[in-house]
Amino acid sequence: MYLFQTFFKKRHLKEWVGSVWKCNANIESDAAYYKLFFSSESEVEGWVKYKTDSEETNVFTAVYNKSKNLLEFKKGKEFFVGICHKNKISAMIDGRTLQFFKMV
Repeated sequence: MYLFQTFFKKRHLKEWVGSVWKCNANIESDAAYYKLFFSSESEVEGWVKYKTDSEETNVFTAVYNKSKNLLEFKKGKEFFVGICHKNKISAMIDGRTLQFFKMV
């Protein structure tokens, strides 16, 4: 049975590759929005669009793991978690809850 669970997990993560999730900024006053881009089955990129900049800024690349509706993001010793529900990720970052909505 373990073999089938691993296959299912990898197949399920493939659905996340290429997906983009955005939320309104509420941590930094000069940020317009935050974005998560799932670049592979194991890596996610964090982006910020600042109000004064014309382009988005890449602020981190982290490893992620999904187990049922729980997402764990890790970069070195830092980590945060998110709960997935349909087309929304509720993530606790820097003591605040951010609501990311699926764009693509």
